Amino acid sequence: MGGAGRVAELAQQAMDRGDNRWAIEILGYLVRSQPGHDAARKLDAEAHRRKGLAKHNATWRNWYLTGVLEVLDGAADDADATVRFTDKAALVAYLTGTALDELVASSRVKIDGDREAVARFSTYLDPPPDPSRILVTLHGPA
Repeated sequence: MGGAGRVAELAQQAMDRGDNRWAIEILGYLVRSQPGHDAARKLDAEAHRRKGLAKHNATWRNWYLTGVLEVLDGAADDADATVRFTDKAALVAYLTGTALDELVASSRVKIDGDREAVARFSTYLDPPPDPSRILVTLHGPA
């Protein structure tokens, strides 16, 4: 296909015309053969995100959207900051739109280190979904 750069270029062209499926296909080979190719990994993540956001089926949507955020045990030695949530509900509140400052003020979150690094990290997360796009609602017993 012309090397790694050409594969990434073809994938970007496919994404530009809305063919995220083809981009995912060819980027998969590149990412597996050259796992250190950061540009290809970012492009692959974006193609998966676009494909996932277009799906109405929750199973398919979640499959495309998983793997973008990697959770590791413990903290890296060179981390700029550490964010500790008191419980799962605090993390869910943050991911669904509650401001981090509000969670810190209520003692549900503790930040150690560079708060600006945390703010930069937050910009990598997609905004919470628009409630009008949620197609399924759950109701308890009548």
